[in-house]
Amino acid sequence: MAVRTLNSTWKQFEKLSEKCLQPKAAKTAQKPLQDLVDKVNESKLVDALFSLLVEPHDIAEGCSLRFDAGDAAGVPEWETHWDAETKALLVNPAGVFRFYQDCLKAPASLNSPAARGNFATYRLQAFMAELGKMPSKLGLFLLILKQVAITKEVTRADKRSEDKEASGVDDYMNLLWAFKELETFYNQTTGLSIRTEHRLLWYESEWIAGK
Repeated sequence: MAVRTLNSTWKQFEKLSEKCLQPKAAKTAQKPLQDLVDKVNESKLVDALFSLLVEPHDIAEGCSLRFDAGDAAGVPEWETHWDAETKALLVNPAGVFRFYQDCLKAPASLNSPAARGNFATYRLQAFMAELGKMPSKLGLFLLILKQVAITKEVTRADKRSEDKEASGVDDYMNLLWAFKELETFYNQTTGLSIRTEHRLLWYESEWIAGK
């Protein structure tokens, strides 16, 4: 049996996720996606992802990471989720794929009245537009780290000066923290700058307040 690699596995996840998000193909694609999830959850890939991205942050004793494709009712709406009962960080491959597609669409959305009418929403969409420059596999890493931020509530103090009622504040703050962690991880594992390699033009200091 061939060794399962993250690159090949993620490509399979993307193909099946794309079908699952298409109404006409969703029913037939759900089982193949679930079968792949079951196989991956029994492989060393989930252990590697956990060791590299989750374990260093000490979320909870005895916690784990696994993929989750939902059930017969369809794929979950979330990208990632923390299951407090089983102490598991769950990753929905279809949700991650959907998020990445939203990042690719973000540049066009920046010109919409809805985006331009609210600073927090516009900032989130502008950040997602930059994140869409990265390969989708890095999007997977990013969302795992975002769930770490959500679970540990690491950005709570950073939101004190923000408009807590504004749409997009939580998502942006958690994504920004995740990106900072991904940036460090990328540099440590490749010796390269993620901003330089993927031409990411994001300067956090320019987006502190909508004034």
